[in-house]
Amino acid sequence: MFGDDAAPADALAVKVIRSPHHRAAFEFGDLESYKCANGLDLVLSAADVPGENCFGVIPGFEDQPMFADGEARFKGEAVAAIVGPVDIVKALDLSAFPVTFTPLKAALVPDEATEIEDLHESRADNVMCRGFVKHGDPDAAMPGAAVIVEGHFSTGFVEHGYIEPEAGYAVRRGDRLEFHCCTQTPFMNRVGLSEFLGLSPDAIRVVPTAVGGGFGSKLDLTAQSYAALAAWLMNRPVRITYSRTESISSSTKRRPSDITMKIGAAADGSIVAVDFDGTFNTGAAYASWGATVANCVPIHAFGPYCTPNYVARSVGMHTNTPPAGAFRRFGVPQSTLAQEPLYDDLARAFGMDRLEFCRKNAFRNGAIRP
Repeated sequence: MFGDDAAPADALAVKVIRSPHHRAAFEFGDLESYKCANGLDLVLSAADVPGENCFGVIPGFEDQPMFADGEARFKGEAVAAIVGPVDIVKALDLSAFPVTFTPLKAALVPDEATEIEDLHESRADNVMCRGFVKHGDPDAAMPGAAVIVEGHFSTGFVEHGYIEPEAGYAVRRGDRLEFHCCTQTPFMNRVGLSEFLGLSPDAIRVVPTAVGGGFGSKLDLTAQSYAALAAWLMNRPVRITYSRTESISSSTKRRPSDITMKIGAAADGSIVAVDFDGTFNTGAAYASWGATVANCVPIHAFGPYCTPNYVARSVGMHTNTPPAGAFRRFGVPQSTLAQEPLYDDLARAFGMDRLEFCRKNAFRNGAIRP
């Protein structure tokens, strides 16, 4: 059973109201009148959250609200949600929802992030975090290399594109809440939901349905919280299924990268030194798995090759794009896309077969990795 298939027929539906701007302040009108006029059971916003309106996946980096509170920081961010019978919610024209947005200056790429005010008080210049690895003395070793190659590489956002979008249903059972959903991390969801609802983790049960595809994006909380809050307040089953547009606009992505890399090799084709710099667009002012990426990249950017002198620096920058999260190996594919073409260039410079170059420099038992 997949997430959308598992929901009971009598469940109410919840639909999320999202910001149409990359960054905007917003104010609500008369939510109660809107609810009554349209036959809805609930209209939810940040004011209705009983616990912490904040979640994250890495301790110390919990910074993403389930409902934006006064300011939306990316196009597609949740500002409210409506709850009611499935046929009413599906048919409702959300353009009349009583919310007024005032667009604010936004940053869509890291170079623009220094031009807006800090999105988090504790993160100066919109730097989420940095990563750094150094081994040997690359500054001294690089000038002595027989051949030096370098390049500038960039990658964009990548959407996971799982077959089933985020989906599931919640039901309250006395003083406990049960959630059935397509998730990759039921225990992390359990902790996040407990903090959001102000309950103990023991009061939450998460039942994973068949995932329907994940690849990293279904590690984070997404649709779960909206249905969970509605079910808790209504004491009725509540279901949610994102449209494909909602899923693409609000779920995490593989983060874009901007990388410069320099590699030097000795006359016999052995690697002498590597110098790597990577800037990553971690998106939406929220961390998600950004700290993992910023630190995985410099640890792995030398690839599976013996590198006696190595330095790698990385930085994750907050912007106003959709949040960037986990996607199959946390930033290592981006660094591989820089490193491997440069090793091609070195092999050509020495007139070596590319596979011969790889074998010559590949790790062997006992080799020291940076």
